[in-house]
Amino acid sequence: MLHNLLATMQKRFVSEGGIKERMHQARTGYRQQQDSRLAELERAGQAAIWTSVQSILRFDIWCRTTCRMGSDGADGAAIFRKFLCART
Repeated sequence: MLHNLLATMQKRFVSEGGIKERMHQARTGYRQQQDSRLAELERAGQAAIWTSVQSILRFDIWCRTTCRMGSDGADGAAIFRKFLCART
């Protein structure tokens, strides 16, 4: 019975490794998860920035084509409200 237990433990050690190997595997797995999550967040952040840049450019183009900035006495906020109303 003790012999079977030792044989099972040896097989497990050979297949899974010792405590150091398992700790290393757990650490590297955790770091890989962190790296992939960080990359995902960076991609999402870049997409959000790109969307903001596109909106600003659209607003700038709209202002240049539909109104003369400041010529009618409207302030920036009023012009932006007109832009938002024109988009809907």
